[in-house]
Amino acid sequence: MKKIFLPFVAFTFLFSCKKINEKDNIKPQTIKKEENVKILDENKDFVIFIHPTSHYLDSLKKTYKNEDDFYTIADDANYYTAEAGEYILKNNIDRIDIEIDKTIKIGKINIKLSQYKPWSLLLCAKGKVKNVYPVDIEDELPKFYGIIKNR
Repeated sequence: MKKIFLPFVAFTFLFSCKKINEKDNIKPQTIKKEENVKILDENKDFVIFIHPTSHYLDSLKKTYKNEDDFYTIADDANYYTAEAGEYILKNNIDRIDIEIDKTIKIGKINIKLSQYKPWSLLLCAKGKVKNVYPVDIEDELPKFYGIIKNR
């Protein structure tokens, strides 16, 4: 059964994720007296983990014909997010967990997290922000933060 689901999960992950381009990576938003705003220090390095809300998960679950498919995808996403969290911790970068329905303010940049996929990450360093997926963290984090990899 695992042999059947593994290609399906890989196929679903590859084609359900939006390709991220650096030039349109961050879309600043204006904030209109929202309660869901979290203000972050632009002078610190951190990684924001974007988590789905329970409402988002319920609506996502309805898009799958087979509920087991949803749980397989969610389980894989949680696994890769946990692996990314360990890698970030190992590299001494701060972690911030925020749900997808929130807005963040980093310096003068306002970002609505709903424009990103759940279970994705925002790398933040001194006013720069980049959206990446947890499976890419070992390649993206060193480049973004200028960390030299140990070989």
